[in-house]
Amino acid sequence: RVGSEQLGIRSWPLTTRTYSAPPGVVVELGDEGAITDPAVGWASRRALVMGREWAGDRWLYRLAVRERARP
Repeated sequence: RVGSEQLGIRSWPLTTRTYSAPPGVVVELGDEGAITDPAVGWASRRALVMGREWAGDRWLYRLAVRERARP
């Protein structure tokens, strides 16, 4: 599933960003969800977990976020 999602996102206009999570929260590569980040103007933007790294006290997740279609 992760491979098919990775192939599928090649057609997305996308942005990647890194977000942290508390130690008790773990998501897996390929998980999908919606992210809201008011600082960049995102509300329920579809995101796919592309990477995960332990930062000593929390997980850092690399997310591919679908951009809105441009007119």
